[in-house]
Amino acid sequence: MKRLKLQFIVLIVICLLSQFFLPCCGAQNKSKKELAESYVKKAKILLNKKDYNKAIEKLNKAIKLDPENSKAYNNRGRAWYHKK
Repeated sequence: MKRLKLQFIVLIVICLLSQFFLPCCGAQNKSKKELAESYVKKAKILLNKKDYNKAIEKLNKAIKLDPENSKAYNNRGRAWYHKK
């Protein structure tokens, strides 16, 4: 009976600790498409600031993660156009 109580307490402690450590790994749980979309959003901010080189870097990362992301290609074209 004592062994069962000890196992139960250990299980509870592990569950509680996991609540603190697992959220730190949230970026690893994102899908490639979600991560690509976050790069596109960051690139849009950089485009508005006219920081075309950094925007192109972010969009290249987005395209590498999700080659079917048309927004990434479109915004990269805009950045190249305005970069001149």
